[in-house]
Amino acid sequence: TVVFSLVTSKVIAVKHDQISCAKCAQRVTHLVTVDKKRAEDITEEDLKHDGQCYINSKHGPAVAEEYALESIAEYLLIDPVTKKLRPD
Repeated sequence: TVVFSLVTSKVIAVKHDQISCAKCAQRVTHLVTVDKKRAEDITEEDLKHDGQCYINSKHGPAVAEEYALESIAEYLLIDPVTKKLRPD
């Protein structure tokens, strides 16, 4: 989700949601093909892998924009120190 200023015509905020991770997908493939685990038996503990997990959202593409806009609005409107609306 990209928010840009109509006054300056410049981007003022970008929010990206990632609901999948290649390393998690590889782990699932290994568990199913090599370890012969059934998909319904795979737990969150089984999906732990080395390196960074790229999942940063639980919201699918159909609704991700609404949640991203809420997050961006909070970032732009609320001062993180005082937790009040920014005066500007």
